[in-house]
Amino acid sequence: MITLRKLALCACLLITSHAFAWYEEFTTKIGPVIHGDNFVNVGGFMQGKEINISCKSFNGVPLKAPLILQVWMTRDEFVEAMRAIGIID
Repeated sequence: MITLRKLALCACLLITSHAFAWYEEFTTKIGPVIHGDNFVNVGGFMQGKEINISCKSFNGVPLKAPLILQVWMTRDEFVEAMRAIGIID
């Protein structure tokens, strides 16, 4: 028998499992950055769940901080991370 509690739990799991399932392509100073449902692509470098690049510049663009972009970020967090390192305005 399905109880209200089980139904609520299933709904919660369904919602949270797709919370970060979004796709968007961003035009940045270092080239295209893509957030996919299960990958991050930066300037042609495709990674699984996260990309972490620690360097002073990338594709000739100086970076203010390490480039850390993750699949499980919300769109706002993803954009803010790109803004913080200086690849978008």
